[in-house]
Amino acid sequence: METKEPIEDLHQRIQELEAELNKAKKKEELFLSILNSIPEEILFIDPEYNILDANKAFLDSVGLDKKDIIGSKCYEIFSKIGRPCQKGSESCPLNLAITSKRKVEIPISEKALGSVNEYLKIAYPITIGPSMSSYILEIRREFGSIPTLIKALRYSEQKFYSILNSVSEAIISINQDHEIILFNQAAEKIFGYKSREVLGHDLSMLIPPQYGDHYRHIRKFFEKPESKAIFRDITVTALRKGGQEFPAQIGISYLQTEDEHIFTAIIRDLSDKLDLEKRLLQNERFTAIGKTVAHVVHELKTPLMIIGGLSQQLLRTIPDSSTQKKLDIICEEVARLERLLMDLGDFTKEQTLVLRRADINDLIHDVIGMMIALPSSQRYHFVTKLCKSDVVIQCDPDKLKQVLINIVVNAMEAMEEGGEIEIFSKKLSDHVEITIRDHGIGIKEEDLSNIFEPFYTTRKRGTGLGLSISYKIVQAHCGELKAQSKVGEGTTFTILLPIR
Repeated sequence: METKEPIEDLHQRIQELEAELNKAKKKEELFLSILNSIPEEILFIDPEYNILDANKAFLDSVGLDKKDIIGSKCYEIFSKIGRPCQKGSESCPLNLAITSKRKVEIPISEKALGSVNEYLKIAYPITIGPSMSSYILEIRREFGSIPTLIKALRYSEQKFYSILNSVSEAIISINQDHEIILFNQAAEKIFGYKSREVLGHDLSMLIPPQYGDHYRHIRKFFEKPESKAIFRDITVTALRKGGQEFPAQIGISYLQTEDEHIFTAIIRDLSDKLDLEKRLLQNERFTAIGKTVAHVVHELKTPLMIIGGLSQQLLRTIPDSSTQKKLDIICEEVARLERLLMDLGDFTKEQTLVLRRADINDLIHDVIGMMIALPSSQRYHFVTKLCKSDVVIQCDPDKLKQVLINIVVNAMEAMEEGGEIEIFSKKLSDHVEITIRDHGIGIKEEDLSNIFEPFYTTRKRGTGLGLSISYKIVQAHCGELKAQSKVGEGTTFTILLPIR
């Protein structure tokens, strides 16, 4: 009876061990099944570089059985299969993984059969068992052939730049240091810079100094980087290469990479849109004013004719010299008002053009000839730089001469002491550009936006209709009339006419 219990206990213990062994075997089978299903090559190696185990992917790749490699030095096996590897070399991550006790990745380039394969050798340090024994798990992760990768990368890059350069909006990216890292073709066209001129430079080169507070938007984001979409459709003032400021609509988005904060702006030049809106508003004003003026002209013509006619009769019948002087003043003022009404009539009329073929350079020469014939022209020097080839367009020559005369007379009046008046012509792809520049007193910024408005004048004498009529004539030719000016430097008028 005394020996029965120990035997039974031993039997029970054996059964428990068998159960644990079966359980361990199942775990090992599961582990090996998982290990062999992994497509990447895997080796278990001890600190002495002995191979302890390998998965099916490695064995299939090297064409060896497990019994051929277990217990062998890993670098010996690699040399045997044509993957030369020296213990402790730069291409061996094992030693570094053992000493640093962290994962180590080393890229490897390997030539085989005329192609180059690139892969990562990854070494993971692991500790097993109560004794905390150290081992290395080495994985080979394929990248594929370098030529194939390069080809795919180039295709992806070409596709990216093709899309990037097909859009009409400027696309600009900057990093957290405000350095420009992307500048598409539309940005080149809008800002006037080639990408090589701006890449790596600070964003400030595209922003006028007085609008430096635009940086506030970016600084604000750095304070709260969790907000991904920053601003959409805000209006800013940007700066072209030549120093010209222009209004722009901008939307900004944000991307955070592993080591960079990238801001990308989609920018639309609003210059044409605002010009069009301004012209439409101006046309509406012209129409409204024209209707009112036409009525006023009609009402004033008859009374003025009567006043003028009676004044002329009185001049012939009254001998008193004092009275005659007063009547002379009345007649002069009536004549002045009649001229004003004539101008008003021209302004209110729909511009009807008598079209024929004419050379722009000939029109310019004709106008200069008329100006030189004036007694007051001795104080002025005309400088011309006309395009060498003939620029023949379909136009109304007489009305275009009227436009040129109005602008030249304004230039002369802006330089009462005399000076130089420059007249240029330039042939563009589908337009001809005429530029008239004076070096007079200039026009204030607040006045410049109104100079084409009817009755608006900065001179003591003048009806304020000359430039309004000129604007309508150019517009009737489907052209554009613009003005730029700086006080104390002078004014430049630009006429754009289509070549038809």
